[in-house]
Amino acid sequence: MVSWLGKNLCDAGFVINLKDRKDRFDRFSNNISMAGIEGVDRFEAIEIIDEPYHKCGCTQSHIEIAKKQIENSWDYVLYFEDDCVFDLFYNHTIDKSDIDYDRVVEKIIEGLNEHKPDILWLGTRPEDYAEPFSDVFVMPKKTIMSHCYLGSLNFAKFLVENLKYTNPDHFSHMWPIDFFISQIANPIDWKIKEFDKERVMSNHDLKVYLTSPMIFNQGSSFSNLTDNFVSYENWVRGCYVRYVDPKKLNIKMFLKS
Repeated sequence: MVSWLGKNLCDAGFVINLKDRKDRFDRFSNNISMAGIEGVDRFEAIEIIDEPYHKCGCTQSHIEIAKKQIENSWDYVLYFEDDCVFDLFYNHTIDKSDIDYDRVVEKIIEGLNEHKPDILWLGTRPEDYAEPFSDVFVMPKKTIMSHCYLGSLNFAKFLVENLKYTNPDHFSHMWPIDFFISQIANPIDWKIKEFDKERVMSNHDLKVYLTSPMIFNQGSSFSNLTDNFVSYENWVRGCYVRYVDPKKLNIKMFLKS
C-alpha cells in the first residue's frame, strides 16, 4: 500500500533502479520522503544485452511492473523512474513554499477516486497544449518522459497487450514507454490491432490526465540510456509553463494566504 501525506494513494508503487545506480536510488529515496510518499518498493531494472534492444530495458521494466499489477489485480500502481526529483511547480512566479501542498494532495486523491483516470501523470514534459479538466487535472495531448505516473489496471493490461517493441512486424516496434503513453493520449489515432499484417486504426477508452501543479521533475544525472550527463529540469518547467496555462486554472485555492 502506498500512502501520500498519510492518505491512501494506491495498491503498490515501484521505482525502477539499476543495480549499479545506488546514487540514483539514494537521491530518489530522499526526494520521495520530502514528497511525503511512503510504501514505494525498489524494482531492479531490466538489463537487455541483445542488440538493438540494449537501450530498451527501461521500457521492459515498465512492462514487467504492469505484469505484476495484472497478476495481483492491483487497481492502481505508482510507476517511478529513479531520476525523479520532488519539484512542486506551477510557474516561475510562484514559489513552492507558497503552495498549500497538503491541499493539493487532498484534491489529487479526491480527483483520482472521482474521475478514475487510467494514467495520471505526476511528472512528465507536455509537448502540446493541455485542456483544463478540474482544479488539479488537465488533459494533455502529447507528452514525453515517463518518470512518474499512476497506472490503472486497465492501463497495465493495455500496455502488456499492445506494446510489442521487440517485434519488428508490429507497429509499436522500438517504441519507448514514454512515446507509447503519449500516443495513448490520442485515442482517435491509436493503433491497437493488426489483421493479416494490415495496420488497423482503432479507438480506446483510456483516460489520461496530468496534475497541476507538477509534482515530480526529471533530475540531472548521468544517463545509462544516453551514456552522458543529462539535465532537463528547466526544459520540463518551460514546457509546463507553455502548455499548462495557469490562467485557465483555479490555483488561488492552493496558495497560502
